[in-house]
Amino acid sequence: MIVHRYNIVTGKYTDANIPNDWNISVKDDNDTIINCIHCGQPIKYSESFESIRYTNEHGKGYRECPTCYNNFLPLTKFQ
Repeated sequence: MIVHRYNIVTGKYTDANIPNDWNISVKDDNDTIINCIHCGQPIKYSESFESIRYTNEHGKGYRECPTCYNNFLPLTKFQ
């Protein structure tokens, strides 16, 4: 599985190392339990947000928990 991580300092994407046992997704059923792409916390797909820093090869964002998503958002205004 290809995961690209955006580096806010360089403005470039690099390959991310995600543990093989994590269930990460860009699309799933709302009740499916997935892992947050950033911290690995198990969450319901319906309670996650589309990541703006972790994407697949097509630019579609993987899913993040509310904490990780909201912690990164303020940093984006300094780009």
